[in-house]
Amino acid sequence: MKNKSILFIKKYPLSILLGIIIVNLMTISEHLRVNSKLAFNKEACSRYFAYYAYGTDQQAYKNEFETAKRLKVPVELIDSYCQNIFKA
Repeated sequence: MKNKSILFIKKYPLSILLGIIIVNLMTISEHLRVNSKLAFNKEACSRYFAYYAYGTDQQAYKNEFETAKRLKVPVELIDSYCQNIFKA
């Protein structure tokens, strides 16, 4: 059994190396996907807070619905959701 494993490794070293590289790249892409989603949520919440601070009430109300739709969060919970994102 040990001889077969060693022969396989000697016969296909590049294939094994490429397999390891593929697994590492898949792991990196998953981490980047999570980080990009968090960055998107932070940007949307920043815009939400900016309209509340500097915009009119109509703009803030409209932006609240747009932000809730963009983040896929109920409108009632958007304020607490955004506050929790910035606490983390």
